[in-house]
Amino acid sequence: MGRLNGESSTAEAHTIHPALQLRPTPSTLLCKRTEAGSQEGKSVPGSPYNISKNDEGFQHAVLTATDSFNNQSNDAFLFRPSAIDGAQRQIIKGIRYIAEVQISRTVCYKRETPRDLSRCDFQPDGRLQQVSPC
Repeated sequence: MGRLNGESSTAEAHTIHPALQLRPTPSTLLCKRTEAGSQEGKSVPGSPYNISKNDEGFQHAVLTATDSFNNQSNDAFLFRPSAIDGAQRQIIKGIRYIAEVQISRTVCYKRETPRDLSRCDFQPDGRLQQVSPC
């Protein structure tokens, strides 16, 4: 499963999917593999560490990353997070949030305004259903 990275400072460009190529901005969406570092059970400075999926900064980074994905995708429908399997924070020249997330296509069209993802149901099982790890 891929990961969403939201950073509060500058970001490096990593690509996995063309729709995820972004320029550095606050809470930038990046897909990159990162493993938590430890040394004999002790945390290594600068390495990611697990946090609550309900952490306010983490939730903001996931929503910002999802919005960025929606703005860059050519899909007619909006996507929103359908599963969050992991949450980490890394402190390096700012705060980087790392999320193991699945995003799923909703029934809401991009052209509809306002874009309130919490009111968008997921596509039912069938031809239009799409789930993507990121």
